[in-house]
Amino acid sequence: MEISIIAENTDGVLNPVTAQIVSAAKVFGGDVTVVCPGGFGAEEAAKISGVGKVVSVEGECFSSFDGLAWSKAIDSAATGEILLSSSSNFGREIIAILAAMREIPVIDH
Repeated sequence: MEISIIAENTDGVLNPVTAQIVSAAKVFGGDVTVVCPGGFGAEEAAKISGVGKVVSVEGECFSSFDGLAWSKAIDSAATGEILLSSSSNFGREIIAILAAMREIPVIDH
């Protein structure tokens, strides 16, 4: 099973919640890929125990937050059967848009 985690960053630095999500993903087993919007936090994400791969998604859309534009850019990189994000406003918006694009359910806990 492949799991894609959308990394959360704060002012260009990987937010600690990303490591917490990676830790929680171990329950599912499988390979964990961390997707870093704008490339922010990619180096730090690669150092998290349990991360198999880090994908930096870069583009002009990441200069300011636009949930739809970010989701479209992230979509091809988040290839896992399970998509995880933080429960921040950013994470909830991105995961909801990705789920709608893919016609899959969102489980909010």
